[in-house]
Amino acid sequence: MTAGETVFGKASRYLAVTLAALALAVSSLLATGTQMVFQWPGLLLMGAAALMAAPGMSTGVRRLGPVCVSLAVAFAAYVLWRSSTSPAAYPARLDAVIVLGALCAYAVTVAAGGKGGWRLWIGLLVVLGVIQGVIGLYQFLREPSFHILPGFIRTYAEKRASGFYNNPNHFAGFLEAVIPFAFGIAFFTKVGRGWRIVLFYLGLVLAATLAITGSRGGVAGFGASILCLGFLSLMIYRGRMRSVGRIGVLAAVGIVALMFAAGFFAMAKWGLDQRRGIGPETMANSGRVTYWKPALMQVQDQPWTGTGSRTYDDYARLYRPVEWGGWQDRNDPEFAHNDWIQLLGDYGLVGMLLGVALVVAHAGAGIRFLWRHPAGKARNENRDLTVRRALAASTLSVLAAYAVHSVFDFNLHVLANAVVVALSFGFLASTGIAKSRTGFGRGAVGLIFVAAALAAGGGLLWQGARLFPGEIAFERGQRAAAEEEWLEAMRCYGKTIEIDPEHYLALQARATARMNQARVFAVPAVQRSFLERALTDAKDALRLYPAHAPLYLQVGACLDGMGEWDAAEEALLEAVALAPNHRYIRGYYALHLFRRGVIEESELVLLKAREAYEKVQQMGSPSA
Repeated sequence: MTAGETVFGKASRYLAVTLAALALAVSSLLATGTQMVFQWPGLLLMGAAALMAAPGMSTGVRRLGPVCVSLAVAFAAYVLWRSSTSPAAYPARLDAVIVLGALCAYAVTVAAGGKGGWRLWIGLLVVLGVIQGVIGLYQFLREPSFHILPGFIRTYAEKRASGFYNNPNHFAGFLEAVIPFAFGIAFFTKVGRGWRIVLFYLGLVLAATLAITGSRGGVAGFGASILCLGFLSLMIYRGRMRSVGRIGVLAAVGIVALMFAAGFFAMAKWGLDQRRGIGPETMANSGRVTYWKPALMQVQDQPWTGTGSRTYDDYARLYRPVEWGGWQDRNDPEFAHNDWIQLLGDYGLVGMLLGVALVVAHAGAGIRFLWRHPAGKARNENRDLTVRRALAASTLSVLAAYAVHSVFDFNLHVLANAVVVALSFGFLASTGIAKSRTGFGRGAVGLIFVAAALAAGGGLLWQGARLFPGEIAFERGQRAAAEEEWLEAMRCYGKTIEIDPEHYLALQARATARMNQARVFAVPAVQRSFLERALTDAKDALRLYPAHAPLYLQVGACLDGMGEWDAAEEALLEAVALAPNHRYIRGYYALHLFRRGVIEESELVLLKAREAYEKVQQMGSPSA
């Protein structure tokens, strides 16, 4: 128990850390996708952890620098504001709840991370990494669809290790955060020698696991973290080196780190290409580059504040040139596969500047701490100081890994990975690293931070208790729809809509179920009845999400089925205007024209879609 801490404060601190650790474990187990149903269990636990950490925050914040805390609150507030004003209201929830969960994790780490909580965090991360590594090895060698969650089938078809994740790139993002912690504690602390050897060995095992994910972005991020860890080791041990030897050590560290990264890149590339059965893939024909271009054009619409949370999905359809063709027919990318570019497109220059400032402030705190506290020559150095030094070096390496990997993937839209990054920020901002020399944290900044953490925790508990049952019902409807049990699917979607009237996906899915149920009956009057109710659902969904081209397509399809050709064409033209070069939407519009008897125009529309498809095939894009 620290000085001035009550028994209740100590109990609440331990309970907060335990709940937050459990939240991380649950989030990792459910890191199967970005659906809201997989986010709420971990978010509810993290919200409860933030509320329990409140007594600890009242003492921990006093010894923090105001810049880190202020920027964390400002960035979270800005994301919440742009989420609440986004035209994509339901998709924007994912950004909102993830930033709330991250703020709660940050608050718990600030309150308790410097008081022994680090042991639980690091131990849990390493254990989760090892367990997922075993599962990933089985996926890589045997069954790629295997998942530990009962009833969940991994849809990522390639034989690449994914652990609990659906996507191996996100698993690589988790591993590249765990490995620096294992190496940092092993290299820089004075914990038991046996534990340090075990952590170093497990770090190597996790590095080998990262290789079989086949993630080139993950390998690049891992190389950046190892290189960062090497440079920081020079800073830490600079007092023990002669001036002449520093350049040689620096060069050796850089060469070893680059060779290490190159070796893992070769291993990952070999395994990936062998299992895909393709030749080398370059950035020129990679699907990622095609995902980035719409986001860069999206920025031009609202450069300062962005177009709103999760609006990239619609701008990707709007700004796609015809030569790119269609992306997997109907399965358009929801993310730009570049967290930096999507941050700029969705949140504008203000969001980008706040995000960069957040990273720079925390990284600066860690670097200043390491510079002011190098390893001494005495062997009996304070153990607590070596732990804080190891945490600073490890978290800086994690930030380096994510700064690089985020160029190629959307790791920060996955709750488990976002929580790990928030923990890293919290360690850098916790007592003894970003210490305030002015005491400014005792005033308004400290109070605002505590209030923000309590509001985030309370908001997650309230919204989760209200919305989580609806998400469960929606997933049950999705399963029923997959088995073509349309009446059961409609019932489940209806329950979701009762709980959450703004759930446009449930309205869209119920409209689809009703359209499919209409095909079951041969009686025209019954068919029309189902189509009319499907049209009502589709229009209600469109009212909630008016810039979504697939909803106009669904309205047009309902009207087509009812024989209302003019109204259908009006809706379909809106869909084409929002996605002018989308092959599937143009194909359906051509089908509509064919049904109306406008044969020549229908053929022209189909020809344009076909030419775009052939051009993409010639380019060699895997998205074709």
